[in-house]
Amino acid sequence: MRICRQFPASPRIPRRAVAAPTPVPGLAGRGRGMAGRHSTRGIMLMECIVYLSVFFLVAGLALAAFYRALDFTRALRRTSGEISLALDAGERWRADLRAATGPVRVTENDGINALHIPRGADETVYSVSDGGVRRRAGRQSPEVQVLSGIKNARFVRDQREHVIAWRWELELKTNLKAARLRPLFSFVGAAPAEQSQ
Repeated sequence: MRICRQFPASPRIPRRAVAAPTPVPGLAGRGRGMAGRHSTRGIMLMECIVYLSVFFLVAGLALAAFYRALDFTRALRRTSGEISLALDAGERWRADLRAATGPVRVTENDGINALHIPRGADETVYSVSDGGVRRRAGRQSPEVQVLSGIKNARFVRDQREHVIAWRWELELKTNLKAARLRPLFSFVGAAPAEQSQ
């Protein structure tokens, strides 16, 4: 007689629902996965190249505009300083002309245009040469350069109805290739000793 030992029945464990694995894009199949992965990388590389090209283009244009504005600023600063010096020299020239004690005369020797303004026994001389204007306050005094960077300058006698006037026409050099305005000046003065009756 065989004795069988009975064991209690094990409780059944309910099966849990296991979610299916989420397919990774480009890895569904071996052949398709490799092709999809390379195409995705290729698209991203092309986008980076396009973005970098646009960035460098915009940066290059911005730098060109910046340096052009910087050049204009430097030229404007330099020109404004030269204009201020020209105005000071013109006012000094008119003051010397008003203080003349005799007839003023202009001479032209070896391409040097000079204006002689008598002051008693001495004279003040303004001369234009080598792109500059020089002033000599007396025969024994040294010449002092009052302006530099001159393109054109000349002294002109201007005979009017009742007054003999003198005109100093002056043009400064400009560093801009395409300047809209030329730095031209015209100073006018009269010597009381030359007043016509």
